[in-house]
Amino acid sequence: VHRADHLARERHRHSGRSNRGELGRTRDAADLYHEALEVWQTLQPGSDALVAETLANLALLHRARGERDQARSLLERALPLYDKTLTADDPTVVRVHALMADYGLRP
Repeated sequence: VHRADHLARERHRHSGRSNRGELGRTRDAADLYHEALEVWQTLQPGSDALVAETLANLALLHRARGERDQARSLLERALPLYDKTLTADDPTVVRVHALMADYGLRP
């Protein structure tokens, strides 16, 4: 699972570096994020921080692809999980709040 999440992050990070196969790479990254999400949610109950991180990474991927509605929906799912596991002034929570504000949403 950690490998799937790591691979998804790497593919997402490198997805914009070349025009060749960019959509395929982002699709692969999205698939790996979804795979990691499924594992966190089903095999490791109580892994809210990992689920939140994967949701937020997937949201950033969708945002980079111009899929704002999907990104917003994923951030809306991630924020309550972050709020349960991190403090309000944690940089990750602050960043997710900023992304939510970018979509005109209030956390």
